[in-house]
Amino acid sequence: MKIRFRTTYGLMALALLATGLSATVANADTAFVSNIGWSALYAKTGDGIVEQNRNIFDSKGVLQTNDSTQHPLVWVRIDVTQVTVQYKGGASEANKQIQFIADNAGQKFTFSDDISAANKVVTTDSTGSANVTYTVSGVTADSYLRVGIADCDYINSKTTCPNFAKNKNADLGGPLIFQWEKPGYYPIIKLNLTNSARDVYWDWSEFKNSWVGERSHVFIKTYPVGSTITLPYTVTDIWGAPIANYPISMVAQGAYCGGTVKCKWGNTPSEINTDANGLVTFVEKNKNTAADACKNVDPTTKKRCGIGANFQPTTNQIPESSDIFWPQFVNDMTMNPAAISYRVVNRGGVVAPTGNDVTVSGVVDPALPLSTATSTSDAAAVKTVLSVSYLYNNAKSTLQRVPLYAPDVTVTASAGAYVLRVCPDTVNQTDCHASGMVFSHEVTGTSQMANSQTFGYTFPATLMFASSVAGPATFTVKVGNQSYVIKQTFGTN
Repeated sequence: MKIRFRTTYGLMALALLATGLSATVANADTAFVSNIGWSALYAKTGDGIVEQNRNIFDSKGVLQTNDSTQHPLVWVRIDVTQVTVQYKGGASEANKQIQFIADNAGQKFTFSDDISAANKVVTTDSTGSANVTYTVSGVTADSYLRVGIADCDYINSKTTCPNFAKNKNADLGGPLIFQWEKPGYYPIIKLNLTNSARDVYWDWSEFKNSWVGERSHVFIKTYPVGSTITLPYTVTDIWGAPIANYPISMVAQGAYCGGTVKCKWGNTPSEINTDANGLVTFVEKNKNTAADACKNVDPTTKKRCGIGANFQPTTNQIPESSDIFWPQFVNDMTMNPAAISYRVVNRGGVVAPTGNDVTVSGVVDPALPLSTATSTSDAAAVKTVLSVSYLYNNAKSTLQRVPLYAPDVTVTASAGAYVLRVCPDTVNQTDCHASGMVFSHEVTGTSQMANSQTFGYTFPATLMFASSVAGPATFTVKVGNQSYVIKQTFGTN
C-alpha cells in the first residue's frame, strides 16, 4: 500500500493545474468546439478506474462543476492498461473538432491512442461527445499520463489559436491526470450508520471546511448519557476492494466534550484489525451521567445538559478518507408529546386522506387479509407516516433544551405481526434503493419484514404493517423516552 505521494509529483501536478481549464470561445468561423471547461472533460470510470470528485459547493449549495480542482485526478489500478477520456460538450458542440493532447514527460512507460488523425484532432458526434482511449505498457506505481484538450490545432500551430495572443494557455483545457497505483491504495473508511445517523456532509462541504477529507462524510447522532454506541466501518481501497486484516486505529477526543465536563468512556481497544471483508467495529461505552451532562456548558451558546465527542478511524496512511462521527449525549430524550404524530396514509390499498380511518363498503377499518412469509401486498398492509415536528427535548429551561439528532425510533409488533420502514411512494427509485430501503409494493412477503425495527429519525418515516395472525395487532412506537401504540385488525385469507 502507498504511504505518501512523491513530492515531485505533487509539485508537478500543482504546476499543471495552475494553467487552469477555462471555457474559451473559438472564432465563429472555425469548426472547433467552444466549451473546453471542466464540465465537459471526464474519464470513463469502471473496474480499477475512479475519478476524483471533491464535491465542492459554493455558499449557496451549488456544485462547482467547472472548478479546476473538482476532478483533475483519476486513480487507476496498476493492472489496468487502457483508460478513456470523455469529452461531453452537449448538443451545441455537435459535429465539431477537438484536439486531444497527451504526454507522459519524465515517465518510462509507453502509450498509444486510437486517434486516426496525425494532429490528434477528432470530431464530436451528434450529442457533442468524443471519446479517446489510451493504451499503456510498462506502468509502475506513481506512473501518470496527462491528457488535455484544445479548441484549435495547438500541437502544430499554437500561434494561430484564437486566444493565444492574449494567453498562450487560454485555448487549452485540463489536463486530466491518470495516476497508476497498486491495489490497496487510498483507503476509504465508511461508517455503516447511514440509516440511523444524520448526515451533515452538505453542511460541512469541502468548500466551507477543507479539513473534511475528500470522500469523507460527517455524521451526528444523539444518545442518552451512559449509552453504548456501536460504530461499524467498511474499509476499501479507492476502487472499492476490501482491505482485509489491516489495523485500524480510532482517533477519539475521548476526554474533551465540547465544554467544561470531560467525557468518560469504558475500556475499548484503540486498534482493531479488519476482517476478510474489510469490516471493523468499534464499541464505545459512555459512562457519563445526567448530572455530568447538566454541568457541561457550551462555550458558544451557553447551553447545558448536552455533551459531545469526536470519533474518526484511521489507517495511518496518506492519502486516506474516513467518515467522522459526532455522538451527542444528553440527560433527557423526552420530547414534547405534541411534536410526535403518526397518520395512516393507506390501509388495504385505500387512501386515507384525513384522519386514521378508511371506510370500505360502509365498514370502518375492515379486517385486512393475512400475510405469509411469501405473500403480502398493499391490499393486506397498513402504511403510516411517523412525524416529529420539533427535534428538541422537552426541558422547560431554554438553556437546558438541547437538539436531538437522529434519535432512535424503535417499532415493535405484537406476536405474528410485522413492520418495515419503506420509502414514500413519491421518492425516486434510485434514491430509495441507494438508501437501503424498498417501496411497499416491492414487499412480497413477511420474510422481508421484521417483528421489530430500529432506525434514526432524520425525516418523516413511512412504516408498513402486516400480520400473519387473525385479530387485533399492536405496533408499539418508542421515540426517545416515549411510547405510542398503534392498533390494527387483521382477518383471514
